[in-house]
Amino acid sequence: MAKNKRRSHSHRSPSPPPQKPRTEKLPNFPSYLTVPNLHPKVKLICEIISTTPSSAVENLLEDTGLRITQPDVETVLKFSYSFPSQAVKFFRWSGHKLQHQHSPYSWNLVVDLLGKNGFFDAMWDAVQSMKKEGLVSLGWDPGNIPAYDSFLGTLIKGKNGLNDVFKYFNILHKKNCYPGIRFFKEVLEACRKVGDVRGAELIWDAMVGKVGLMLDTQMYNSMIDLYCYKNNSDMAKKMLDEMVYTGAFPDLQSYNMIFHSFIKNRRLKEASVLFNEMVKNECYPSKANCIAAVKLFIDIGDPYVAIKVWKFMIENYDSDLEDSGNILVVGLLDVRMLPEAVKYAGGMIEKGIKVTSATLTKLKQSLGRANKIKVYEELLRKWKSY
Repeated sequence: MAKNKRRSHSHRSPSPPPQKPRTEKLPNFPSYLTVPNLHPKVKLICEIISTTPSSAVENLLEDTGLRITQPDVETVLKFSYSFPSQAVKFFRWSGHKLQHQHSPYSWNLVVDLLGKNGFFDAMWDAVQSMKKEGLVSLGWDPGNIPAYDSFLGTLIKGKNGLNDVFKYFNILHKKNCYPGIRFFKEVLEACRKVGDVRGAELIWDAMVGKVGLMLDTQMYNSMIDLYCYKNNSDMAKKMLDEMVYTGAFPDLQSYNMIFHSFIKNRRLKEASVLFNEMVKNECYPSKANCIAAVKLFIDIGDPYVAIKVWKFMIENYDSDLEDSGNILVVGLLDVRMLPEAVKYAGGMIEKGIKVTSATLTKLKQSLGRANKIKVYEELLRKWKSY
């Protein structure tokens, strides 16, 4: 953290936020006027900030002859959100008074204050100007992680969103300065929402490779979701395999996103292997994924995997089974697996799962050709009794 022992008051200042016209409703920021028993010194400073043009704030504060502490700065900033230009000038003035030793919390407040008012350029201008004058540098202090979280996290919510985030993240990255886990989660989620795989990879490589950030399941799931959205099942599976080596563990969402991607992209072998892994690890496939899997494996002529998925379905789900069951039975008939078709049709009837008239007709035709009409009659009797 940089220190500067100068006592003289510089006339250079960060560019104050422009007083841009706003069409949206202003946020309802806290006001010092609503706080009883506020310290007279803090109240006076808040009054100056709220009633004085930004160009005159520093001189007026200097004329008061007040001594100020870090807690004073924090309290004043909390009540200055409605006056971002004046708040910047106060922050700068108080920095000189404190020998440029602002608390990390006050940095977070001023960054948050400017961000909530939409003055993103002003946030960075203030940082750059303070750096040039030897003040505490938000920009290049690797230990100032909370402020980076606030700064970059606020940019995500701005008009230019991820574009601004990547712009300033790259600047920080070159100075070996990084935000923390809060920002990392926010930016991954933002990338996921817009399908920005490349942006997420850049942030991931920097935060994981350079910083060594401890990853959790939620972070991995954001990347897996992105890769699946872009139909990159291989990278999604690679993320899944890496998780256990970093102390994170796949959950139902992790597995089901990749299983769905394999099914959607007709990656049959991979889907079959992953299904077995999911059942073994008790991270069960969702009902929707099972329905899609039965249909897919029947469509491409792999009835054995379809049967395996069906068995899992009837053991773990008790509704919305009719369509999959009938698809399975008809599919088994199509590949001339008549005994299996009869077996699973009978099982459906016994469990109260409707076997459709169309499926029964196909069973009758197949059993008739095999001279097993009595088997059909027994199946029909059972069907009518249930």
